[in-house]
Amino acid sequence: MTDLIDLDRAKTNLANFTLSPTDEATLTTLIHSCSAAIQAYCGQAFASSTFDEVLDGTDTDVLLLRHYPILAVQRVMTNPRIVVSIRNTSGGSSGGSSGGTRASVAIRSTGLRLTRISGGVTTLDDTITWSAHPTLESLVTAISAIGSGWQASVVPGYESWASADLFAPSGAYACSDRPAGLRLHTEPVDDWELHANNGWLYRLGSDGIGWPNGRGRYRVTYEAGFATVPADVQEACAQWAVSLFYQTQTNPSSSPVTPPSSVRRLLLPHRRYRL
Repeated sequence: MTDLIDLDRAKTNLANFTLSPTDEATLTTLIHSCSAAIQAYCGQAFASSTFDEVLDGTDTDVLLLRHYPILAVQRVMTNPRIVVSIRNTSGGSSGGSSGGTRASVAIRSTGLRLTRISGGVTTLDDTITWSAHPTLESLVTAISAIGSGWQASVVPGYESWASADLFAPSGAYACSDRPAGLRLHTEPVDDWELHANNGWLYRLGSDGIGWPNGRGRYRVTYEAGFATVPADVQEACAQWAVSLFYQTQTNPSSSPVTPPSSVRRLLLPHRRYRL
């Protein structure tokens, strides 16, 4: 998570205090901690970041993104479908689990993790990366070349699609002798209107419903946050970090878990409450 202020900004709140290299390291650590705590306290990220979200349809004309204000929307996609199948056949025809072998595949930020457990021995393979295998065709070819029972195939027509666009839910898919299907959102949605300050994508369909119901039906990649962190948020971070720094000089064991009252007042206009 990006810090809300830098060391020089925090120093402006230190009156007539000369920092040693150790002091600067301590204050830098406190800035990092306070930045994370403030963003958690307010329920929003202030520094601009890129987000990739999979959202359910709302059956209304508004799709609400989780982070705002919105700086830019890179793309909106729908129609998730299975485009890659992966399985491990090393368990034999009786089934992987019953034969003492289990296998799974997980989608990570940089690629796939293939896990195979046989005879109590776990084998992990993290070599299938997006950078090395940028298309779905190259991805399934690399998986099938591993051996040890790994097999993969891609749905015809999707061979040239980007492997990094595969939908990455939490957890792993079991694939012992039964294929795990990896999904990708396949159709762009372009007829929406952005309401940047409140994180809305407005879309009106012919039936009055712009975003029809459906679990995980939409995938939105966008940039949100502030191009420049608001001045009062910077001041709140500086005050809190400096307050904690002074405490390290007098009582290193103290560890307040909530912002001081002056910091809370500065953050009040920025705090979000989620139902």
